[in-house]
Amino acid sequence: MNSVEAVYDGNQQLLLLTTLTKSSPMMGAIFLLGVASGLRVSDLLTLNKSDLARTIHITESKTKKPKIIHLTKDQHDYLVQYAKTIPHGKSLFPTSRTTVYRHFNRVGAILGLQTPLGTHTMRKTYLWNVFLHSKGCIETVRLAANHKYTSTTITYLRGGITMLVKRYARKAKKGITPSVPHTTCTKRHKKTNFEI
Repeated sequence: MNSVEAVYDGNQQLLLLTTLTKSSPMMGAIFLLGVASGLRVSDLLTLNKSDLARTIHITESKTKKPKIIHLTKDQHDYLVQYAKTIPHGKSLFPTSRTTVYRHFNRVGAILGLQTPLGTHTMRKTYLWNVFLHSKGCIETVRLAANHKYTSTTITYLRGGITMLVKRYARKAKKGITPSVPHTTCTKRHKKTNFEI
């Protein structure tokens, strides 16, 4: 599998959600919940219909750390509507990691996205959204990701940060003084969900 990046542009995130949902409501629901929560696909695929609530409590399989996911009303309603389409069984997403990867990758190629999509695209997109929402606070992103080390978090954000630096350099070349995001972190760090 190739390395994947986040979907950095909000409009592309919405286009991807719409396209995935049209091709498979399950894949759209997985993408929505993945981008809203930052959960790894292995954790998403363990969720049951009975777990579906405005607040979801889960223990991450990789880190063994608890995570609380707060869904917006729209996100919750979307997922409830999707869950009604599952005819039987208790699993919210009755599919495999490989199937999700192949579906995301195929849709990314159809949309002509520059980097390949994969299952980790959702987590990286979530963390990029946290980075933007926190005005560049790496510590807030680290806590949202449940990363032990800041260096791991920076690795996740490298593609987006590189993109911002190039954008600022292009503006500076044209004689435009780019506005640099304020990056001072507050002492309290909130774990946040995001709506696409």
